[in-house]
Amino acid sequence: MYALSQSMSLYVIALVFWYGATLVSREEFGITAFFIGLMVCLIVAMIHVRFLNELIEYDVRCYASRKRVRPRARYFFGMGSWF
Repeated sequence: MYALSQSMSLYVIALVFWYGATLVSREEFGITAFFIGLMVCLIVAMIHVRFLNELIEYDVRCYASRKRVRPRARYFFGMGSWF
């Protein structure tokens, strides 16, 4: 799961870079718009990877401790704690 989350984010970034470069070469987008889109994609990909890694780590902790798994949304939205 960890490798999948890492590779998918890199794949999306590469795809955005390729498509953006294609649009710049056709002069449908400017360089500024290309870099803004690329930076947005990088930030979203980093957030995505961090979220998936936290979920995996949370599942491992719950399985190892044999406790009842609490809803994940409570932790990520600040309404609960790990314990």
